[in-house]
Amino acid sequence: MNPNKQAVFFSQAQVANKRRMPALEIVHEAFARSLRVQLTHIVGTSVVVNSSFSGLKNYQEFIESAPATASIQVVGFDHVEGYGCWSLDMNTLNVAVDTIFGGNGSFPPNGSGHQKKLSITEMRIARRILEVIVQEYEKAWKPLADIRFDFARHEEQFDDLRLAAPEEQVLHSTFKVNVNGNKGHLDFCVPYWVLEPFKEKIWSNEVKVKRETDLYWASSLETQLQDASVSMVAVLARKEMTIREILGMSIGEIIPIDIDDPVTMYVDGLPMIQGKYGVKNNKYSVKVESIQRPAQFLKNPVNSPASEASVMRSEEQGDLYMQQKGE
Repeated sequence: MNPNKQAVFFSQAQVANKRRMPALEIVHEAFARSLRVQLTHIVGTSVVVNSSFSGLKNYQEFIESAPATASIQVVGFDHVEGYGCWSLDMNTLNVAVDTIFGGNGSFPPNGSGHQKKLSITEMRIARRILEVIVQEYEKAWKPLADIRFDFARHEEQFDDLRLAAPEEQVLHSTFKVNVNGNKGHLDFCVPYWVLEPFKEKIWSNEVKVKRETDLYWASSLETQLQDASVSMVAVLARKEMTIREILGMSIGEIIPIDIDDPVTMYVDGLPMIQGKYGVKNNKYSVKVESIQRPAQFLKNPVNSPASEASVMRSEEQGDLYMQQKGE
């Protein structure tokens, strides 16, 4: 690269390093969600991917923070002559390979301190995983730009890479990967000047990403909702009285009431259940006769939702309700 041009990019990167990249953050979140689904299908077990870090640093700092060995895929770009790399830590790759072949992802400690070389089969699986990673990253970038990668070569040590000069700025993005409880990381490194044509979009706050259904998140949310606690209150009777009647009451006086039939039960303040009041196993009980689901409630609520629901929510905060709840 021309020294003057490199100096310009370095100066711009110094300023950019202090700014957030909102659009890129959104792209990486979308990439993590889609990659989670794809890797789960390939590995055959639960895989969680989360965006962890994206920032600018010089290339020497990136090399110093990189692991000694990893499954590294060097990639080129269609829009510019330059190279970047994707790297997956070897522990995550080993767990993925073992799980694919029916193992449980556990390995004995490596006493030699050296990582064994990948077999042909392992290299093919690593290549397939990295291909999926690149494909999903290209899709995630679609709202910003049409970026395409070309596979250049495979490496296992960062010392063999020469992506940039030691003092040159690079974009380093890290994603946390959890394969069936085994934690690892996925890294992406690219010289800053490669992204120069897209710098305005990267720092933009306006980006529209098509959000696809995240099956893992939906399943997790459904499980947590099933365990969520809600309050249920059965209103057996109501009595309207004047202030004069209340002030004229004395201890021991009996207030005549009529029990509602059917009894309305409020779930978290909403009248959703109706039933018959009675006694079972020497305990006061309500026999459920009809249930109004949330979707049905919006169309045809039991009783009057505007007044009854608000009344019940206020009653649930009272001392009498809290005392009954404690009992």
